[in-house]
Amino acid sequence: TVKITSLCLLWFAAPGSNVFLVVLIFSLASVAAEFSTVFNDSMMPRLVPKSEIGRISNMAWGLGYLGGMIALIFVVAFMASSPETGKTIAGLDPLFGLDPKLGEDARATGPLSAAWYFLFILPMFFFTPDAVKGLPIGPAVRDGLSELKSTLGEIRKRSGIFRFLVARMIYQDGVNALLALGGAFAAAMFHWSITE
Repeated sequence: TVKITSLCLLWFAAPGSNVFLVVLIFSLASVAAEFSTVFNDSMMPRLVPKSEIGRISNMAWGLGYLGGMIALIFVVAFMASSPETGKTIAGLDPLFGLDPKLGEDARATGPLSAAWYFLFILPMFFFTPDAVKGLPIGPAVRDGLSELKSTLGEIRKRSGIFRFLVARMIYQDGVNALLALGGAFAAAMFHWSITE
């Protein structure tokens, strides 16, 4: 609910609005998205056999990207319009009468993403069996921290894996920053519109 709510609140990120509040909402949506990924991924071992985890995970990742591309194409073709012409790339008036001069076409992507996420997370709620009750929160946290300490102790023996994980983290953070800020950079440096 935090992710969906914060995505919906991005509608209020109008030009001239409080930058601190917009950054706070965007950060909240980003953190909630990462947590949802972690929690969704953690269900895999109890849903499919160990031999199928890689295949199912990769298929889900690919379908997620495909869904994102479909949503992006929809936004660009039917919602995002040129401020000069008021038309979308498809030559249409933007859906819902969105005004590009007020940034409504870009702002609508937050609520659209919330609706998209809600629609495609529903099957998980309806068809995924609930986990068997485990330990109470206190012992579970202690066990988790104990396992984390043990895992960190193994790093000395597996320096190659440690280097890989650090490099992967830096690489993925760079890609995420590029994806998140690429549009803003292009708009500021090259004066590109949302449709470009």
